[in-house]
Amino acid sequence: MRWEVVMAAARASYEVRVAGVIGPAAREMFDDLAIRVEPTATVLAGTLDQAALHGLIERIQALGLELIDITRVPSRRSTTARSDRHAAE
Repeated sequence: MRWEVVMAAARASYEVRVAGVIGPAAREMFDDLAIRVEPTATVLAGTLDQAALHGLIERIQALGLELIDITRVPSRRSTTARSDRHAAE
């Protein structure tokens, strides 16, 4: 008997914190995410599947940014972060 496991690409909302405030050029690399600036960090928020989350981590590494934290959050909270994007710019 052959068993196949089919896993759907589950999407979830995440907040990813990097140290400091990222500049305008680096922000363009994250234009698919909401961006919120905190006193000592920049928060990137969005709904991602696992492949997109890994891609985000690779972009952070490629830019030489310091990854502080990755948090899975309820979808409602990520939507709020998206509205803050324009206020931070």
